[in-house]
Amino acid sequence: MLDHKYQTFLSCVKTGSYTKTAEELFISQPTVTQHIQKLEREVGYRLFNHVGHHIQPTSRALMLAEFVQSLNAQTKKFIEKQTSHAESRNLTFACTLSLSDFLAPRLIQELQRAENFFQLRCLVANTASALDLVRQGQADFALIEGNFDKHEFGYQVLESQAYIPVCATTNHLLDKPQSYQLEDLLSETIITRENGSGSRHILSNILEAANLQITDFKQIIEIANIAAIKKLVKNDVGISFMYQKMALPLIKQDQIAQIPLIQTPVTHEIYFVYLKNTYFARELTNIYQIIRQTDY
Repeated sequence: MLDHKYQTFLSCVKTGSYTKTAEELFISQPTVTQHIQKLEREVGYRLFNHVGHHIQPTSRALMLAEFVQSLNAQTKKFIEKQTSHAESRNLTFACTLSLSDFLAPRLIQELQRAENFFQLRCLVANTASALDLVRQGQADFALIEGNFDKHEFGYQVLESQAYIPVCATTNHLLDKPQSYQLEDLLSETIITRENGSGSRHILSNILEAANLQITDFKQIIEIANIAAIKKLVKNDVGISFMYQKMALPLIKQDQIAQIPLIQTPVTHEIYFVYLKNTYFARELTNIYQIIRQTDY
């Protein structure tokens, strides 16, 4: 496992404070200072700049933190694999809430069928939290649709999904046989995920491309629950945007409908994300191929 100096360093990068690092690691503040000074002598460059009562990592420190985090996560995973029995093979992945609705259940079914896993775990989180789980080695990979630093992570594109506006089949927008501009929808109530979610970010990008923003809608309802969003749309409380594959079952059941837009529907990539240069690249490649072949 990591030398104490590196654990202290990672905590300092995360907290931005020697004091908070000391509290988090249950050590004294002078010990934190000693660890950082020793590490700076070891690597040969300054790790932090002091800004008021806070510390700010240098650009080289951020690169070191990224490498150390990856090394730490892979070390934990390697030891876990070495000490566990073959029949106790485990897999944990993170998934955003939107993707957990239509992708995760089918994926788990296919992984169960194709691989000999003793335990399969799916951790549902927003994009930022899912990436943190990968960084910390708590998840082997993540399925996300939000933006991320492509220099920090390894990734593969699973597919591009259409992101469409939907409403209840009783909504007045369907009364006329016409297609709408995005601006025409602003008089409606928009039902959306919370800030920080990948799907909210996609919606914001769609609106920004048309020189609009979410606050231009008549009313905004934020809710961090996909099932609740579907129910509210179905009950004609407002309109929403969602992945076409997520909406399709309800559209086929005539419970909701796609709002016809003049603009071509925006497509967005769904990503398979993992630690860059991971030791477990071969295993992850096999899992990626299973996902690619999954009919979800």
